[in-house]
Amino acid sequence: MAAVVMFYVIRPSGATGNRLSNDNITYVNGTLAVTKARLTITALSYDKPYGTSIVIGYRQTGLVTANGDTISSISLSSNFGANDSAPPGNYPTIARNAVGAGLGNYNIDYVQGKLVVYA
Repeated sequence: MAAVVMFYVIRPSGATGNRLSNDNITYVNGTLAVTKARLTITALSYDKPYGTSIVIGYRQTGLVTANGDTISSISLSSNFGANDSAPPGNYPTIARNAVGAGLGNYNIDYVQGKLVVYA
């Protein structure tokens, strides 16, 4: 279950419609619970030839930029695979530690990518 960010009371009133004067109307307050949104940050996957280096990137889904939420930085790495001396093989690409505006409104999931170094 997502963590609740804020509760709001909903107060109904002022029903309108045909023949409502024939009814006894009772209003009951409700509650709106606003929870954190889900933000997924995925380290990108790459294939690269041995002897070359790359810069790892990422993709995000779920960020509500219309509210001014932003990602200003993310730690990205590949545990040795991104540099030019990495031998052929498979290496994870990793995203973590997102920093930005409004990120406290999200449950953030980080997803690894894959880097394949080929000969």
